[in-house]
Amino acid sequence: MSESVTYTVAGMSCEHCKHAVTEELTQVDGVAAVDVDLETKLVVVQGDALDDGALRAAIVEADLGRDHFHASYLIRFRLKGDPTLWRWVSLIWASPAIRVRLEALAATSAGQYNLNLGALSRVVVAVPPAGELQAMVDELERQLSSLDELGRVLTAASRRLPSLRDSVLGEAFRGRIS
Repeated sequence: MSESVTYTVAGMSCEHCKHAVTEELTQVDGVAAVDVDLETKLVVVQGDALDDGALRAAIVEADLGRDHFHASYLIRFRLKGDPTLWRWVSLIWASPAIRVRLEALAATSAGQYNLNLGALSRVVVAVPPAGELQAMVDELERQLSSLDELGRVLTAASRRLPSLRDSVLGEAFRGRIS
C-alpha cells in the first residue's frame, strides 16, 4: 500500500538543495517518489513501508552545500570536520547493531523517539586508524553498493516469478512438460 509523508526542511534554498535532498531520499528502501518544493520548504515522500527514522536521517545526510541545522524534530546537530571520518560514522551509525542500541537508549512519548546528547555519548563507534580510514570507507561503500545492486536484481527477479510460474503451469496443463 502506498503512503505519503511530508517533512519541512527549512535549510533548503536552491536547486542544489533540492537535488541533494531528493538524491538522499531516493536511496531509502521503499521510496517511490520525492517532491521538493523550495518555496514552501516541504518535502513529500511517497512509497511503501516507509521508515520515518531512515527518511529523517536521509534528510540530515543531504549536503545542502553550507552549514545548516535541522529542527529538533529531525536531528539537532551537524557533524563538522573530516568528511571521511563523518562518512565512516554515518555508515556505521546506519548499521543494524547501532540502530538497536539507539532504539534501546531512546526515550519515547506518544511514539516520538528522542535521544539526548547524554544518551548519544554512551554509543561507542569504533574508528579505524587515520591511515586506513579512507580505504575502509571506500571498501564499505563498494560492498554496500554491490548489495544494493543485488537487491535490485532480486526484486526484479521476484517480480517475474508469478508470470514464470503461470507459464510453466500452462505448459504442464497442455501436456508439453513431462
